[in-house]
Amino acid sequence: MGNYTVIADTSRTIIELLRNNLTPEPIPKMELIGLCPPNETGNYVLGLYLYNIEENKNMGTLSKTNIRPGLRQDPPTPLTLYYLLAVYSKADIATRVIDEQRIMGKAIQVLKDNTGLSQDSLYCTLRENNETLEITALNLSLDEKIKIWSLFNQPYRLSMFYAVKPVYLDSGKIEKNQRVVDVSFKLEER
Repeated sequence: MGNYTVIADTSRTIIELLRNNLTPEPIPKMELIGLCPPNETGNYVLGLYLYNIEENKNMGTLSKTNIRPGLRQDPPTPLTLYYLLAVYSKADIATRVIDEQRIMGKAIQVLKDNTGLSQDSLYCTLRENNETLEITALNLSLDEKIKIWSLFNQPYRLSMFYAVKPVYLDSGKIEKNQRVVDVSFKLEER
């Protein structure tokens, strides 16, 4: 579970995983892999974009947590994060398609080999709370992919789509509770 930074920490976790495994081959520098929307890629060769967040209602009902004596926090909200992963090669036109396919192949391999992320590979809040994340490739149809790309007024390009869950966003609602310290009963004879 994590505070409000847990969504950003999840994105940073995935970016660091890709940077650590795709450099120096097939991408020469870590700075060429980053978070970006498909219509603002800058100098990135491999871009990751969080395009949707859903509350995961089928994760069961979680109960309030005792933070310390006298304080309870509402249960966290379980989320599923949806990412678009795309390649924006800067190679010459003669080799660009092959370059993009090599980069995408390696990125898919890395994410498939790391479908379950545990404490060692997590970032900030996720690591502190000993979370575990599951990365799943989404099998979207070409029409569904084209619709997502059209949201950014961009033509479809080589891309993969992933879901990451469960991401637990802590509640900011904390309430005081008092322990029962005195109980009295009144017995009457009938």
